[in-house]
Amino acid sequence: MNNRLFSMTIAFAVLFSVIFSFMLVAQEDTAPAIAHYDDVYLEIVAAGSLDSTPGAEEEPVGMLKPFAQSLASQDADHVSAAQAIDTMSRIAKDNGVTLVLTVPDAKRPHTGRIAYVSTYPGSLGETWLRDGYPDVLPRLMTTRVKPVSDSGRLGVGGSYALVGGNSASRSKAAHQLVSKLPAMGYSMTAWRMNIARTFLNLPEQLCIAALLSLLLCALLALLFAMLNAKGYAVYQLHGYARRQIWVRDVWANLCASLMAAAGIIVLAACAYAAIDGFAQWQRMLRAFAAVLAVFLLVIALFHVGGMRLATLQPVLSGLKGHIPVGRATLDMYVIRVPAALVSMATVSALMTAGVSVGQARQRLAYWGDNGSVAYVEGFRGSATDADMGAYLQWVAHENQAGKVIRAYKTRLSDIRGDTSSTPAVSGNVLIVNTAYLRRNVIKDSSGTRIRAVPDGKVLLVMPQERSGDADAIGQVVSAYVHEQWAQTQLIHKYGWQEYLEHEQDTEFNDAPGPGIETVTGLKGQTAFDYRFTQNSNAGDIGDVGHAQTGTIIIGIDPSSDVDNLNELGSESMSLFFSDPDQAWKELKQAGLDTAITAMSTPAKLTLNEIAEAQRSLYQAVASFILGVLVLVMSGVALARTHVRGRAQEVFARYIHGWAFIRIHAPLVITETVLFGAIMLNGIHRYVQLLQYYDPVSRTYDFNPAVSMVEVVVICVISVVVCMAVTAHDTKMLCERHARAE
Repeated sequence: MNNRLFSMTIAFAVLFSVIFSFMLVAQEDTAPAIAHYDDVYLEIVAAGSLDSTPGAEEEPVGMLKPFAQSLASQDADHVSAAQAIDTMSRIAKDNGVTLVLTVPDAKRPHTGRIAYVSTYPGSLGETWLRDGYPDVLPRLMTTRVKPVSDSGRLGVGGSYALVGGNSASRSKAAHQLVSKLPAMGYSMTAWRMNIARTFLNLPEQLCIAALLSLLLCALLALLFAMLNAKGYAVYQLHGYARRQIWVRDVWANLCASLMAAAGIIVLAACAYAAIDGFAQWQRMLRAFAAVLAVFLLVIALFHVGGMRLATLQPVLSGLKGHIPVGRATLDMYVIRVPAALVSMATVSALMTAGVSVGQARQRLAYWGDNGSVAYVEGFRGSATDADMGAYLQWVAHENQAGKVIRAYKTRLSDIRGDTSSTPAVSGNVLIVNTAYLRRNVIKDSSGTRIRAVPDGKVLLVMPQERSGDADAIGQVVSAYVHEQWAQTQLIHKYGWQEYLEHEQDTEFNDAPGPGIETVTGLKGQTAFDYRFTQNSNAGDIGDVGHAQTGTIIIGIDPSSDVDNLNELGSESMSLFFSDPDQAWKELKQAGLDTAITAMSTPAKLTLNEIAEAQRSLYQAVASFILGVLVLVMSGVALARTHVRGRAQEVFARYIHGWAFIRIHAPLVITETVLFGAIMLNGIHRYVQLLQYYDPVSRTYDFNPAVSMVEVVVICVISVVVCMAVTAHDTKMLCERHARAE
């Protein structure tokens, strides 16, 4: 009873186990934090932070409930990021573990991330810093390793992991961090990674792919057993019990199965060695063993079930090669129907994942090099007025040097000073500088790009759509500019420290101030405002960066003498540094790094979204391919079971000249009804969605028409394959009967 189908089933099981173990390890290794089985995963959030890590309040994938948690103290003094990171690194060193912070690489968000690690002699972090992180899929994700001290610019908030050491040392370090960080102004939650929980919380697409793979192996095992009905009947004649038959069946095919499995394992090992040189072989081996055990259990159960089904019929029928077609067909449909339904579900998932990746890439392209800019997140609680003054003086110096991008979004109603003397007009206003105009395309009505603010003047770009309100808007802007210029003159005269005492002086109110050059902007053009949703629960990619149409643009440069420190202070979160690393270096040299909490990148939500969308697409493609494969294989198995079980009836009808549909009426009717119902349901569903679909605004993440076509094609292919194999097997059956006679 040596049958290639059995070894093929085992080969599929081994192949799928290799693939899924690889996907499991890669899923962990492309997650927001580098945290593996039994490691400790940490979420740290600064109290009052406007830009905490997205999803920090949700339970991360693959975690148990938190085993340690604390909230920032109400009276905590927000220490600088450098001080907090130094404390965390010291705790990690004392416990013999490595602290890891993982963030997307802004330069390569699709395939890159940065791991900031704590280091000390003999630590895992020191090894990674020296030799590099052992990435599982370098083409999909490569990791640059830096000392955790370099992450001070990013702040303390984010996703961390405690790796290395042993389980007890990681837990002890986590508890010590939970006790220390609240007094520094940080909330922290700690989870322990768990392999069982990882399996339970796998992404939907990966679960669908796993289910379809299990269905395929179950189908092959069932088909193998039923096609060996004649061999089982011979064993029954010799007095073997079912258990003995099953053991002999497995033993007879063991050698071929082991050879097939060994071949796949060797090929997989060679591929794995070529990819990352067995860098994560322990994790891979553990995942492979767990997944293969599940596949072998399913194969064994369905093999036993198929064998019992084949041996329930009379021995004489078994000797003739007959199988109980009614029960066999029912068992086939137990697999085929779920496979069909799951395959239909993967259609929408595939379209959604594909569109999500496209949108993420468009968003990244839209951000362009703006994604690498950074802003000052805030000041620590104990920052003094002297700290604030020194910081604003430094910002003014950086602004003079052209290193600061100004993008302050406000409204006309907010910049109107004396409401009785200025017209009541409304509209969005974006206050920018030359650095902004160099990085963003703003054009005048003739289509000529505006590249700089006129020297010594203020630039007003009036939207062509607002030409009717040009005079009123001009009056409001003129009053605002003069007010800011007057305040700047007071600061020049009295200095920053004494300015507040003379803030109400009017000695410069009647001075002329800088001139305003008004330009009509190109109709319909957009202005990128650099803003983003400052909400820890906002993971929507549409909330990251906005392009405003019809915005009134005011260009102010230091040469106009309107950039007063007070205004720069109020706009502190709308000032972006074009080279964050250099700005942070200069901040540290000026001794101001301890006054602020962090310099944050507003595009980081976009970067995280791109990585998630890319993983979802890979998983959706795998699920879709496996779904179609299972449907095709189940169609083949069903056709052969049908012909084999009704061999005499099929032969008799065939030689009497019956048409194909009459010969196989039960199968044709069942397949037509089943897939006709699935196809009509899919068409009905997508037609309903299509009524509300707007291709411009993209009401849904996918085009219902495309999904509808895919459903129809899959259903038609599934039925056609089943009928084609039925016709082929019928022809072969009749030729064998003819030769025998």
